Amino acid sequence: MIVIAPDYNATALTADIHLPVKVASDAALWMSVCQVMIEESLQQDDFLREQTDMAILVRKDDGHYLRASDLGGGSREQFYFWDEEKDQLKEAPRGTLKYRGRQALEGAYKVTLGDGSEIEVAPTYALLKEKLNTEHRPEQASEVCGIHPDVIR
Repeated sequence: MIVIAPDYNATALTADIHLPVKVASDAALWMSVCQVMIEESLQQDDFLREQTDMAILVRKDDGHYLRASDLGGGSREQFYFWDEEKDQLKEAPRGTLKYRGRQALEGAYKVTLGDGSEIEVAPTYALLKEKLNTEHRPEQASEVCGIHPDVIR
């Protein structure tokens, strides 16, 4: 058992490993763990596509999800992803998690808005990965949480 806690408490006494993080710094530790998991390809991409919002496209100009209302009409509740097999924008299914096709998790794509302007969008996963790689590497987290980068890895 691994215990992550600032103090060596009753639970830590029975642990195989105690990680004494600095108070209120566990988020930094876990963001770094996520960065390592992605860097080492420990995630299951099919699960991310089907069970999460990681394939949903985000507008790079304002950081919001791309919606049908952005494209010239339709619901603010309708989101989109990029289908890698068809190389085109597709509506995210609303009644089921299943989709016949392959949603992109990486890359950036150009889409035309309802007003005729063109913007770049990217899957949520791609933006998360970029943020983790620039702001949450183990060396950066170590400074915040006090856990050595090699232990995080």
